[in-house]
Amino acid sequence: MFTRFEVPGQPALVVVDTDGQVQQLLGAVDEALLDDILGDVTS
Repeated sequence: MFTRFEVPGQPALVVVDTDGQVQQLLGAVDEALLDDILGDVTS
C-alpha cells in the first residue's frame, strides 16, 4: 500500500482521499488535527 501511493516509509498516519490525494503525517497527531483531516475527507 505504501508503495502504491508513493509513501517512502511507514508514517504515523496516511490518508488517501477519494480523488487520490495523499496526506502523510509523521509523529503524533493531536485530536484537533485528526478531526480536521477526517472531516475533510469524509465531507
